[in-house]
Amino acid sequence: MKISATDASNFVSLSYDNSTKDTTVNLVPITLATSNGASEDINVTVSLNSKLVDDHNTASGDSYNVPSASLVSIVNQNNIVTIPKGSNTGYLKVKFNPSALAGGDWALGFAITNVDKTGYNISGNFGSGVVAIAIQ
Repeated sequence: MKISATDASNFVSLSYDNSTKDTTVNLVPITLATSNGASEDINVTVSLNSKLVDDHNTASGDSYNVPSASLVSIVNQNNIVTIPKGSNTGYLKVKFNPSALAGGDWALGFAITNVDKTGYNISGNFGSGVVAIAIQ
């Protein structure tokens, strides 16, 4: 779950245009760390973890709040991200109404908690991360 290609801190701030329409985005990439694509569909369970946001705030001096499920909801059924056969990446998708988040400092913490196939390990360095959502 390397959420930023340019930073290994596992923190990224993403900005979205203000709108009153529900918006669904590929928020968190879940990547298989191999040069070849997956030989089969791999289902990865990703869980919300608000402690990651608290830990980030403490370490950085930031003051992000975790939005309630009524403000940001995970689209993937049972929080499962599928990395399709032949691919290296699947996405955790979320849905939100940007205008409901405007003016707030929001972030979500995510952690990989399960992989449904044997032989795949959850990265100790990239198994979790924090995504801040900014509305412009």
